[in-house]
Amino acid sequence: MRRALDLRNAVVWTARFPSKAARSNKRSQALLGVGGNVGNVKRAFDRLFFRLLNDGAIDIVKTSPMLFNPDFAAQDTPLYLNAVILIRTNLSPIALLTRLLSIENRFGRTRPYRNAPRTLDLDVIFFETKRSYNPKLLLPHPQWRLRASVAAPMLLLQGAI
Repeated sequence: MRRALDLRNAVVWTARFPSKAARSNKRSQALLGVGGNVGNVKRAFDRLFFRLLNDGAIDIVKTSPMLFNPDFAAQDTPLYLNAVILIRTNLSPIALLTRLLSIENRFGRTRPYRNAPRTLDLDVIFFETKRSYNPKLLLPHPQWRLRASVAAPMLLLQGAI
């Protein structure tokens, strides 16, 4: 039995999700997917916000509200908290991915098996209009349209819901 997504009951607003930051002079725009379902995920999102805010290579442009939603792959895991963050950066797509993986590590992310529950999951969904077929980074993220964890926060980011 799949759990249904009910946006009326699943959207969470906090002081930083959603938010809009100052303008940026960095050259490239990227959309990051953020998720987690282990530990105090709201606190992890706040810590991530400040980590990115203090990262000289990344400027936060805008964040979506958070969304509670079921795991897309497993039925018996805790609900995920997801959001998207629009950023600007001078990093290349691979350098951005490397930075995000390092942040995941600092937040205690482990990968015991594919799609395991996680403290923090960071994905590059879009990087400008670039397409990448690098095994380390597929752009745009191959299944973003199929995942409520990305599509719904994107709509919320745009103010459509």
